[in-house]
Amino acid sequence: MRLSGVPVLRIPALAAAAFLLAAVPVRGADTFRFSADRMESVVAEGRERALLSGNARLAADDLTITADTIELSGEDWRWARCTGRVTAVDESQGIRLTTEVLVYDRRTRISRLEGDSVLEDSKNKVVLKAYWVEHDEERRTVTARVGVRVFKDRTSARAAALTYRRDEQSLELSGSARVLRDGDEYRAERIVLDFETDEIVLSGAVSGTVLKKEEGAGDGTAGGSGTESGTPEGAP
Repeated sequence: MRLSGVPVLRIPALAAAAFLLAAVPVRGADTFRFSADRMESVVAEGRERALLSGNARLAADDLTITADTIELSGEDWRWARCTGRVTAVDESQGIRLTTEVLVYDRRTRISRLEGDSVLEDSKNKVVLKAYWVEHDEERRTVTARVGVRVFKDRTSARAAALTYRRDEQSLELSGSARVLRDGDEYRAERIVLDFETDEIVLSGAVSGTVLKKEEGAGDGTAGGSGTESGTPEGAP
């Protein structure tokens, strides 16, 4: 990091260790700790920045982030921009994030992921993949855009955009949404899934393919199998 006329400190790993491990408070957030093999810091008032490189690690609130580089900026180091093999884990919420770029706001506790990104929700057994993801820790919501894919048990889904409410286990898909479940396929402009009740609500250009279930499996009665195409029965 080289800025003309701006004081820059370059701190080797051993000398920086005590400095990097210092706890730093920020309004509206708990303290945090960070470490790395190397650090460069801009100390000019109003332009403070710190670049951590090599095994960079940040523990903020209940979230622990590791990356090739982490850049801290803003008042009281509010912002953390993490790049290169980024992994973030929040054990209290059962969340694991992997991505190419992650920006974390310590004040609002919102993480924004860019590039090929994966969110794993171990508590609800949901895996979400997309190119852009935002995770709001306090509201316990996830929004995603571009190439959205979701997997849970026997259900998989695709869409252009998504809103996932973790506490309600509700998934709202929009933009050429498609859901596959037990061989059945549902398509619509908007699909809402309730993972607790297994309810599926479709709206806008609804279509689907539903497999006929085998009948009389337990009493020897011959049953058929096949597909029925069109609007799923009972869909809005």
